[in-house]
Amino acid sequence: MIENAYREKSLAALAAEMKAELTQFVETRYRMLANEIGEKVATIKASAPLLVVALALAWAGFLMWTAALVTVVATAFAGKGGWALALAIVGFCYLLVAALTAWFAYRQITSAGLKPERTLRVLRADQVWIQQEARSQL
Repeated sequence: MIENAYREKSLAALAAEMKAELTQFVETRYRMLANEIGEKVATIKASAPLLVVALALAWAGFLMWTAALVTVVATAFAGKGGWALALAIVGFCYLLVAALTAWFAYRQITSAGLKPERTLRVLRADQVWIQQEARSQL
């Protein structure tokens, strides 16, 4: 009878310990994931101004090319087209700067990656550990 009470007590203590360890495990992994996602969001926030600049310059380049095309068409009948060439050159320069800015922003985002690599690596290691523990208990 005393032996049975001892077993129940140890099983209850074991269950409480397992619950505490599982809670701590989940909280640790959650904090790890939240921190890593925060770092990824910070990288995207840092790249956002570059993307805005790229879009603004691309829009300006589009407007310049449109103005140049309209001017070329309008001056084709007038005989003079010097300022149309100037608009085309400026538009091309805006588009070139926009492309370079977008390329830098894209490289910054892709170099950091969006996947929470550290968290996934730890979870894979946890999975292997749990599988090994389960096999050793059988």
